[in-house]
Amino acid sequence: VFQKLDMGIIRMGEQSGVLPKSLKSLAEFMEWREDIRSTIKRATIYPSFIILSITAVIGMWVGYVLPRMAGLLKEMGVELPAVTRAVLGVSLFLQAYWPYILTGIGLTVVLFLIFRKTKSGAVFFQKYLLKIPVIGNVATNIAMARLSQNFATMYAAGVTLHNIFEILADNVLGNRYLEGRIEAAYREIQRGQSISAGFEAAGGFPPLLLGAVRNGETTGTLDVSFARLGTYYNNEVKRSVQTMVNMIEPLSILFLGGVFGLIALSILLPLYDVMSQFK
Repeated sequence: VFQKLDMGIIRMGEQSGVLPKSLKSLAEFMEWREDIRSTIKRATIYPSFIILSITAVIGMWVGYVLPRMAGLLKEMGVELPAVTRAVLGVSLFLQAYWPYILTGIGLTVVLFLIFRKTKSGAVFFQKYLLKIPVIGNVATNIAMARLSQNFATMYAAGVTLHNIFEILADNVLGNRYLEGRIEAAYREIQRGQSISAGFEAAGGFPPLLLGAVRNGETTGTLDVSFARLGTYYNNEVKRSVQTMVNMIEPLSILFLGGVFGLIALSILLPLYDVMSQFK
């Protein structure tokens, strides 16, 4: 139930003598975290169902209907159009080599997951994930929401800056590249830089966060600034996830519908030729 971050907040609350405040902040944070998870889960159920359903229908037509229809038409002496021959060729190829194709895909996925579990692989993958349109925006908002919410929770609970940065850099943001930037920011702070200057020198953080941290340091309300950032990015997570889903759903249906239309065309064209012969 409790994650590494949760235990860190409780431990620091005990050490700093503010355990009740830490537990209250932790309860609010856990509620926020569950809300984010539920939002993402709800937003992806329907598109996933649509994609799987259309893919299953396409698989049935390509693997079962088209080969039998093509065989019947050949027996009748009907010359298959180019589009029908192309789709049929893909169908026969998949039927003949599907064990090797699945094995190749499986090995690729396994190797990718192994590479992603290494530190260098995680940094490489998650750095470029942030640059992907729409998806990168969602990943950035989630990471910034976690950073802001966690920092505000721990700072308000009396956790020291050293421990805050140590916990944030320990697989809390869900992005190893940004966690590396957290470590770089704290190194700058240890050299005498302000917190905002440390974040700016490390790079990888949005201007909004830098400005809010700078303002919080100036006014002495760093926890309030991070809490407001957390609220803002929390709303941005929901908005950007919904935007992503709104884009994925029509694009996936359009793409799969185009594939299905091509398959239907490959069947209807020879049937039209047969009907023309009877006329």
